[in-house]
Amino acid sequence: MTDWSLKVEGLGKCYHLDLHGKSEDRVSHGIFRRRDQTAEQSPEFWAVRDINFTLAPGDILGILGRNGSGKSTLLKILGGIVEPSQGTARLRGRVGALLEVGAGFHPDFSGRENIFLQGAVLGIKQAEIRRAFDQIVDFADIGVFIDVPVKHYSSGMFIRLAFSVALHLRTDILILDEVMAVGDAPFQQKSMSALENLVHDGRTVLFVSHSCDMVARLCNRGMLIDKGHQLYFGSADMAITHYMQMIHHLPIEASPDETDGSERKEPLAADRDLRDAPRVEGSKRHLVTRAVARAADLSPHSEFQTGDTLVIDIHCHCEDATKVYFQLSFMGMDGKRIMSVHSTHGEFALEMGGEGFARCVIPDIRLVTGEYSIMVTVGPQPDGSELSWFEHIPDALRIRVRLGSYLGGVGLQPFQGTMAQRSLWHMGAGGEG
Repeated sequence: MTDWSLKVEGLGKCYHLDLHGKSEDRVSHGIFRRRDQTAEQSPEFWAVRDINFTLAPGDILGILGRNGSGKSTLLKILGGIVEPSQGTARLRGRVGALLEVGAGFHPDFSGRENIFLQGAVLGIKQAEIRRAFDQIVDFADIGVFIDVPVKHYSSGMFIRLAFSVALHLRTDILILDEVMAVGDAPFQQKSMSALENLVHDGRTVLFVSHSCDMVARLCNRGMLIDKGHQLYFGSADMAITHYMQMIHHLPIEASPDETDGSERKEPLAADRDLRDAPRVEGSKRHLVTRAVARAADLSPHSEFQTGDTLVIDIHCHCEDATKVYFQLSFMGMDGKRIMSVHSTHGEFALEMGGEGFARCVIPDIRLVTGEYSIMVTVGPQPDGSELSWFEHIPDALRIRVRLGSYLGGVGLQPFQGTMAQRSLWHMGAGGEG
């Protein structure tokens, strides 16, 4: 990548800890050392280590990882708040950062004064700040409080103003740390819409989030960090896939060296041996041996378009004749259940004995663009309304779906919903049809 806005090479931050130090000896970030002990004698803690990636103008990078993985430390280094211990981070152009509530604001200055202060820090001329001023105030919804010292603001007012300043004062690189976790629902929705506009604005944006939906909705790049180490950098959808694998304690299937930012998609296995696959804790019997996703012509397939026929075969081995039900749960990459299909929707019981398989046919799959994990559940045929189960197999199969021409190819984006539905429309004259 030759046209870059941000280039990170071998970046790391090491702290030196002393577990026997006193609280008054604390230094930044809550890590401390005795005054009579040198850094060389102190145990090392690498908050982040050997981070490498490059972003171009217009790239939007979502950084995923568990709490304590080093995400915020990385952003603080890039925002110039923390000095790295190793490596380099080169940034081209103006950099705006919103890393914590109130960072960079003077508590005794009014909102108006802090807007001009932030602009001056960024090297923005006063005339340019004045042109953006009304938009900043309107977006923040501060009203008459714009001339009140910000130390009297609520946390919600504070974050609204800080986010609006970061958004509207033109910067080439914008760095955000979990800002969408603060503020009420209307402000969060307004902020999401504003961030979506940045996708077409040519700015480079980096943000930390625990929301896979947000990363899928906004980002073309994704990074996964764990315990300070970069596990993946590349396309946003693959970063989400690996994050879900990690939080469900499943092996991350891609090579850790796949960090070149390419858009390559890993092929998904349409035919999986499940004899040794992880089961949900509490599974009483292991009946399922294999699962196969098939197209309408019954060829193994893992790539579909909305409206296609999806066939799933579940192979089982059962020592004795047992009446069972099957359930397939389609999960989004945020772990939320999108839909389920159930063998009890039919009017007959399924009986297993020896080797056999159950076939589920979904004639018109309505899922929109995305990657979906399918959980297989098997249980005893219900007697009444109560369901029990023998086993749950999470992530038994993966499929990818593209909207295709189902809705004429237009009118529905992934963030507008998880299911597509055709509809018929007519025009009529008068007040009633």
